[in-house]
This record gives sequence, structure tokens and C-alpha cells, in this order.
Amino acid sequence: MLLCDDFDSRIKVRDDLKKIYDDRSKVVHTGTLIDDHDISQLAEKYARIILIKLIEANERFQGNFKKFIQHLDDMKMGGKNA
Repeated sequence: MLLCDDFDSRIKVRDDLKKIYDDRSKVVHTGTLIDDHDISQLAEKYARIILIKLIEANERFQGNFKKFIQHLDDMKMGGKNA
């Protein structure tokens, strides 16, 4: 929800993150090396975007984690504060 606003984009991000996680699991649980530069770049892109969004949210909510979680809940429910 932090990465994009519309449903179709969220589906794509979910699918991308599943692929990243599956490849990560292969490395961690089997020791298999993944030689896919595209997936590495994609993981880096998402990590960077999330870090920036979290830094911005920290400033917006002045470090109040409860307000941030409430904001995420509002986003999920389409609330007025989303």
C-alpha cells in the first residue's frame, strides 16, 4: 500500500515481491545462488522506495508509530485520513 495507490499496480507489486521473496528463500534455505540481475535491481528499487516512504511517514507523523499504523489501517479501509 505504501508503494502504489491503485489496485492493478498493487497486484503487480505483490507478484514482484513474491518473486523476490521466493528467490531469497532459495538462497537462504538451499544455498542456491540466483544469477538474475533484474530481480536484484527490482529488490533494490522496492527497498529504496519503502525506505523513503517510511522516512517521509516518520516526519509526517512526528515519530508517532501509533498514528502511522492508524494511517495504514485507514488506507486499507479507504478511510478519511488515508
